[in-house]
Amino acid sequence: MQSLHKGDRYVEEYYVNVQHQLRKYKGNQMSQQLYMLDEDNQAIPVSWGKYEEWESCLNRSEKSVLGKKLRSDTVGNTNVTTFFMSTPIGFYGRKPQLWVTIASGPDLFIERVYSSHRAAISGHLAQIRDLKKANKKQVLGPSKFAIL
Repeated sequence: MQSLHKGDRYVEEYYVNVQHQLRKYKGNQMSQQLYMLDEDNQAIPVSWGKYEEWESCLNRSEKSVLGKKLRSDTVGNTNVTTFFMSTPIGFYGRKPQLWVTIASGPDLFIERVYSSHRAAISGHLAQIRDLKKANKKQVLGPSKFAIL
């Protein structure tokens, strides 16, 4: 596993606990549905057995305690990573929010959730653009800039 920023360790520890709790219920009827990605990056509901089969086929670089790592970039001292989660983080209307983009750095932690692969990748790229703009403003002048 690549080296992590302090904020990333917090995120990983939090979601390790979530994943551990879900795995405790393996074999029992679960209250939350599991999902995997098909070849078109669409989320499809699956059983534990099918999910584990899918998960075992992931490359080592794609695997994370948070789920499937889709993209990871670093801007300055901030790491931006987008994951596909196997269980919903929440719901947007009736659509499960299965994707999360996390930006973490020394004094920054931003988490955004999405209901589609396309929205997650767009959100990831938008976060990178925002961070690059913030870094450029910090380099160009003494004015303070914060991303909220």
